[in-house]
Amino acid sequence: MFLKSLDIFGFKSFADRTHIDFADGITALLGPNGCGKSNVVDAIKWVLAENKSKNLRADKMEDVIFNGTERRPPLNVAEVTLTILNETGVLPLEEPEIAIKRRLFRSGENEYFINNRPSGPRTIRSLFMDTGIGKAAYSVMEQGKIDQVLSSKPEDRRYLFEEAAGISRSKAECAEAERELERTRTNMQQIEAALAEIKRSYETLKTQAAKTTEYRTVKDTIFSLELDIQLLRLKSFVQDKARTERDVESVKTKRDAVRKEIEDINNTLSENMDRVKAMQESVYRKQADLIGIQKEKGGKLDLIKQFTARRAEIKEKIGQLTAHRATIEAQIEGVVHEIAQHDAELSEKKKQLDNVAQNIQTFARNIATASDQITENNRQAARAKEHGARLDTERAALRTELTAITEDIVTMLDTRLGDAGFSGTALAEAKEHIDATLGRLKVFTQGRRNIFNDFLTTHPRSADDCMKTVAEAVAAFDEAKELISGL
Repeated sequence: MFLKSLDIFGFKSFADRTHIDFADGITALLGPNGCGKSNVVDAIKWVLAENKSKNLRADKMEDVIFNGTERRPPLNVAEVTLTILNETGVLPLEEPEIAIKRRLFRSGENEYFINNRPSGPRTIRSLFMDTGIGKAAYSVMEQGKIDQVLSSKPEDRRYLFEEAAGISRSKAECAEAERELERTRTNMQQIEAALAEIKRSYETLKTQAAKTTEYRTVKDTIFSLELDIQLLRLKSFVQDKARTERDVESVKTKRDAVRKEIEDINNTLSENMDRVKAMQESVYRKQADLIGIQKEKGGKLDLIKQFTARRAEIKEKIGQLTAHRATIEAQIEGVVHEIAQHDAELSEKKKQLDNVAQNIQTFARNIATASDQITENNRQAARAKEHGARLDTERAALRTELTAITEDIVTMLDTRLGDAGFSGTALAEAKEHIDATLGRLKVFTQGRRNIFNDFLTTHPRSADDCMKTVAEAVAAFDEAKELISGL
C-alpha cells in the first residue's frame, strides 16, 4: 500500500485547490513557520475520519474551513481527497487505487466518499484498521508525539503495538461483538417481559375470540333475515308502484280539469283588469292632489317661519328701544341732578346778595368790586336758568318720541299678526289634525295594498271572488277620497 497523492481545497489555509504528489522515497515539505506545513498533516488525519477538533488544533469543526482574508472572501466548504495505491491488496477492496474523500459544509453537514461512493466514518476507520494508517495510528508522528509515546503509560503504548501486530481489527471486532451481545441480552429481556405480558392477556383474548366467533355467527344470521325482509319490502314496493301509477293517472286527469278552470279565471281576470287600471289612475290623481296639498302646507309653514323671524326682529328692536329709553332716562336724571346743583348754586348766590345788601354800608370801599361780582353772578344765574329750561324741553320731547315709537311698534305687530290670521292654539290643533289624518291615510292605504297583493298571489280565484275584491277596492277608494277631502 503506497500513499500516492493528496488534494486539498478550502481546508484551513488552503484557499486554492492544492495537489501534492508523493513519489518513491522520501517526500519532504519545507517552509518557514506558519506557512501551513502542519495543515497538511491535519488534512490527512481529518480525511481519515478525525472528529475531534482539538486534535486538529481548532476550537470547533467549522474552524477548519477557510475563513477568508482582507482580499479573499471566506469559503463555505472544505474538501480533502487522499489517494492510495492498493496494488498488493492490503486494503479489502478490489480496486488497485483507492481515493478517500471528505467534505464539510458550514451548515455542519459531513460527507464521506470511497472512490466517489458515499460512505461513513465507521467504514473508513474499519477499512484502515491493522494497516498502521488512521487518525491515531503510528504512521502519523506529529511534533512531540514521540516524547508523548515514550513517556505515556504501558496501557497507552499498548494500542501502538496492537496496531503494529495487526490485532486491533480483531479487538475492535470482539468489542463490537460484545456490544452486539449486550444489545441482544437487552432485547431478550424485553422479549421475555413482552411474553409474560402476552401470557397474562392470553385467557382474556381467548374469551374475546370465542365471543367474536359467536358474534360473527349471529351477524350472519341477522344478515340472512334482513335479506328476507328487504325482499319482502321490494315486493311491497313493486305493488305500491303499480298502485301509485294508477293514482298518478287520476291526478293528471284532475290536474287538466283544474288547469282549464284556471284559464277561465284568468280570462275573467283579464276582462276586469281595465277597471282596475282605471282605479289605479284615479289613485295616482289623488296622490298628485295630496302632493300639491303637502307643497301648499310647506309654503304655509315657510310663511309661519318668516312671521316668527319678523316677530323676533321686532322683539329685538323693542329691546334696543328699551335700552335707548333707559339711556335717555339716565341722561334726564343727570340733567335733573345738574339743574339741582345750579339751583343750589343760585340759592347760594342769593344768600350772598342778601349778605351784600345787608353789609353794603359797611363795605362801601368795595362797592365797585361787589357790584361787578353781582352783575357777573346775575348773568351766570340767567344762563343756568336758560340751560335748565332747555333741558326740560329736550326731556319732554324725548319722552313724547319714545311713547310714539312704542305705540307704533305695538300697532304694527298687532296689524301684522291679525292680517296673517295667526293663532298659536289654532296652528297646533291644525297640525295635530293633519298628522293624525296622514297617519290614518298611510295605515289605510298600506292595509288595502296588502289585501290586494294577497289576492293577486292566491290561486285559483273564482269570478265571485274577483267581483267581491273589486267592490272592496271601490269602497276603499271612496274612503281614501273622504280622508283626502278632510285633509
